[in-house]
Amino acid sequence: MNQILHVFKRGLPDNALSSTAGALSQDAAVSLIESVLQSARGTLWLLGNGGSAATALHMARDFNVKGIRARSVSDLVGFSAASNDYGVEKSFSSLVEGHITHRDTCIFLSVSGDSKNLVNVSRTFSDVNAQQFALLGHHGRGLLSNLTNDWLAVNSDNYQFVEWAHFGLLAAASERLAK
Repeated sequence: MNQILHVFKRGLPDNALSSTAGALSQDAAVSLIESVLQSARGTLWLLGNGGSAATALHMARDFNVKGIRARSVSDLVGFSAASNDYGVEKSFSSLVEGHITHRDTCIFLSVSGDSKNLVNVSRTFSDVNAQQFALLGHHGRGLLSNLTNDWLAVNSDNYQFVEWAHFGLLAAASERLAK
């Protein structure tokens, strides 16, 4: 895994990483995610589709247990209702509008980085100047890499592998918070 993690730094504090671009060790990638978690001042939002939605829900629960106020709107009932009422492209935006502030942080989980509902909700977070971080795949080529403050890419096109890597990185960062 050490050869496939890449980070691209645009908005994190200078001390977040000693190396700000190029290949990262797994430990450095976990440290980056840990710094995002520790800098969250308001609610930490985790958003994703499919397998990434499951990771978002799971990790929101884990972070809440660790004392970080975290939410995910990836649950089936809420997503289904919002998709029915507003369309899939606006589903996440409709669920967070009126609930987010400039103090919040959003972590996007997306292999492609191009899902329309994630791209649209990123713009919603931008409207309130909230911090945004993305865990991506596909070498970070998706639209979210241009919309978020910072992102880390697992350099693989294999959806299952990327989703597992995202879960592993978030779980490792969560475990560090407990120590």
